[in-house]
Amino acid sequence: MTAQPVPQPAVNECDPPPFAVVPGPEDRLAALHAQYADAKAEKDAADEHYKAITDAIKTDLLTAAAAADPGNNRVELRSAYGPVLRLTNSRPWRVDSKRLKAEQPYIYAAYAVQGDSWSLRMVPGGEG
Repeated sequence: MTAQPVPQPAVNECDPPPFAVVPGPEDRLAALHAQYADAKAEKDAADEHYKAITDAIKTDLLTAAAAADPGNNRVELRSAYGPVLRLTNSRPWRVDSKRLKAEQPYIYAAYAVQGDSWSLRMVPGGEG
């Protein structure tokens, strides 16, 4: 496996170019890379199917609950056709950070914390 800087357009003028890793044909990373696109497509299709099912279940449970017990914020689905499912309503508090930053920038700056995460995505038009 080799690793080398590859000239590519930077996302931001201050960002250095990405560091490219080129695995050899026998490397584990090459095998994983070869499986990535198909696995991602399968996951996306499964996610879409799962979302359609959960959205439909929520709609039907909320419709049934509104007719029978409109004030309840917990509804359960019980049947012989699958596991017991519970739909709950929560109303968390959140801070409108965009508004706070615009209207009270010093308060925003005093309490803002920077996060850090890595994400892996396919690069459009980026063929091996």
